[in-house]
Parts: sequence; structure tokens; C-alpha cells
Amino acid sequence: MSDFIPKQVEQYLNNRAEKKWLVENKGNYFRTVIVVPAIKEHDNIPKLLTSLSKNEPAAIRNTSILFVVNNSDEKSKEVIDENILTIELLLKLKSKPNQYGLNIDFIDAASENKCLPRKYAGVGLARKIGMDQALYYFDYSKKGNAIVCLDADCEVDANYLTEIQKYYDDNNHTAVIKYEHKLDNEAIINYEIFLRYYVLGLKFAKSSYAYHSIGSCITVSPITYTKIGGMNKKKAGEDFYFLEKAAKQGKINSINTTTVYPSSRKSWRVPFGTGQRITRYYEKVRDEYILYNADSFVVLKEILEEYNNEKTNDPSEILNSAKSISKALYDFLINNQFESALNKIIENAATVEQVNHQKKIWFDAFKTMKLIHYLRDNGYTEEPMFTSLNRIFDLYGINDFNKYILNDIPPVEKQIEYLDLMRVLT
Repeated sequence: MSDFIPKQVEQYLNNRAEKKWLVENKGNYFRTVIVVPAIKEHDNIPKLLTSLSKNEPAAIRNTSILFVVNNSDEKSKEVIDENILTIELLLKLKSKPNQYGLNIDFIDAASENKCLPRKYAGVGLARKIGMDQALYYFDYSKKGNAIVCLDADCEVDANYLTEIQKYYDDNNHTAVIKYEHKLDNEAIINYEIFLRYYVLGLKFAKSSYAYHSIGSCITVSPITYTKIGGMNKKKAGEDFYFLEKAAKQGKINSINTTTVYPSSRKSWRVPFGTGQRITRYYEKVRDEYILYNADSFVVLKEILEEYNNEKTNDPSEILNSAKSISKALYDFLINNQFESALNKIIENAATVEQVNHQKKIWFDAFKTMKLIHYLRDNGYTEEPMFTSLNRIFDLYGINDFNKYILNDIPPVEKQIEYLDLMRVLT
């Protein structure tokens, strides 16, 4: 670490950082540290490194790739053995100039006595270990530092590093990078439509939490990382809760000038997310071609307009408006003690700015999702996927798109047309 350490970073490292898994940085400082959790990824890592190696040499020199090879001691011998092979591979790439021309380092959280504890073993803790240790790699006397999350089964554009560094030249705001799954199966088309539809609905409603929660697309400055308390240890959904905390501090921006290409494979690594959804699609557990009712985002939009109106901080008035918007919305607010929560915010805030900030914190990403789910279960029944998509496009005033209006599922080519438009909109 550099001689100058911001007090906030020092306090975080002393009080909140993981201490068992450490790296030794001998005075090599970087602008960008990419943290990559890896469990049973020996064959994917060369593909990732090859895509990173195609970036600009100057951006590569300013970047360190920090792998966190991890498993719990309860994982199968097959997983543990492959992780040991991964460590051997990374040791070779670290110890001498490598064929990729990249700065590579790793943390061993897979060997005996270094495994992750069973209670927390998962992607959240693996990311946290790497992001905590990334704090040692920065020269804090210079601006433009960034911690970047990536996954071992991803690939990236050739301008990936350049665009991240360009963004952090002028920004301290947390950002998510544009993503596109490789559309090599129908399941991933279905899942990416689902992901983008939810964000599209939040954008329509003008929610502060209208961003993509994709772990392999997160970027954050080290100061912001420590300010929000670091990554959480959740075994899945760590990206959602991390970005929610960041959004409560400031706007989440998008880096749309480069792209991450996540894998579309089945996976056992997390209990939900891409891999689990792909598996579920093929196992036909449920109908995957349904989406939230588009009217639920109209309800969200209308209540946020009332809730965010600085001239309307009377909870009774807002509740009356909610009742006129939707009985289910009103019930949701009552069930979540809305009136007492807003009264407490007003009592404890000294300025309008503080009131607005606390209101944003109360109606956060999780509560927003809970509302959409409550509406789904109370009168706003899910609809066929392409019915919902047509309706959300109508809400956006999109009239020049050739909508599919039959009751069955459209051909794959048409599904991709829908997804291509959604990629532009989100």
C-alpha cells in the first residue's frame, strides 16, 4: 500500500476486512484491480485471460487481475483437486512474465486450512476477500482507482480496461458495465429478457434502483467500497445487496461503452441466478415464459411520484393517494408500517435533503422488489412474456417495433429481436 492511506480505508482494513486470506503487495500499485472468484474454473481462466490480453497495453500495465480460488472443506474431491490445479496454473502465471502480458495474482482460499468456512462459503465471501485485499494495491495519492468484479467464465471487449479507467478518471460513483450473454441457447435468451424487463420497468417508474445487479459487471472506487462497509458474505444475491448499499450513497451509473459477456452455462455454484435459472428452464419446473404484470410498474411509478414529491410529506395524504392508485399498494404500505416510518424520518431530519435521503433509503431496492412481488400475489397476476413486453413497450411509447401478437411463444429469431431492443433501452 502507498505511504498515504485515507483514514477511512485504514479503519476498514483494521475493523472490517477479512484477515485470514492475505496477499503480499511489494510496492506494485495499480489503478484498476479486477477481482475474480474462481471455483472449479481451470479451463475457463485461459479464455478470460485471453480476452483481457487484447486490451490496450497502457491499460493492462495499470491493471492487476486478482483471482480468489475458493471452496469449502465440504466440497467434493473433484472440486478441490481442480482448484489445486488452478492455483498451480496461477502460480506459474504470477511468478514470471506470462504469455498473456497481464499482471496476475491470486489468493488461496482452497487449500487445506485455507478453505472458506461452510457457513459463509460462496461467491459473496470470495468477492469480499478479493475486494478487501484489492485495497492494498492502490496509490491513494492518485485519482482514478477502481475495484472491478468479474467472473472466471466471462469474456470482455478489447476496450474493457480503457473504458473503466476513463470512467474513473472523472467519476467516483459506483457503476455497472454493460453486459450481453452469449445467446447460444433458448434458456439464456429467456433469462436475459427477464432481467432486462425488470430494470426496464424500474426505469419507467423512475426508481433510484433501476440498474442491473450483475456481479460480474460491478465497479466501485476503493473509497466508496469502504464507505458502504465492503462486500457482504451472501452465498447468492451479493451483487443485489452491495449495489443497493451503494445506491443509497449516490447514483449508480452505467458504463455502456464496453461489454462483459457472462457465461450461459448451467451451474451449481449459487442457489439462484443465471446458472440456476438455466437449469430450471431445462428441467421445466415452471413456466418460464411469464413476466410481472406491466401494470405493477405503473403502480410503482405513481406511488413514487407521490412519495418523492417534497411538498407531500404527510403520510396520511400519501396513503390516501396510494388507496386511490391501488388497494394492494395501500395494503402493502400499511403492512410495512409506512406511516410511522415516514413520521420518524421527518422528526429526525434537519433539512429537506436529509428527508429526501432517508426516504430513498426506506423505499430501497429490496422494498421495491417486495412491492412488485406483493402486487403479483394480490391482483396483478403475471402475464405471458411477450404480452408484458408489448405492454411495457407501449408504456415507453415505442410504436415502430413489429410486435408479436399471437398467443404462443415466438420463434427464437423474434425473441432475439425483442432482446436486442431491450439491450438498447436498458
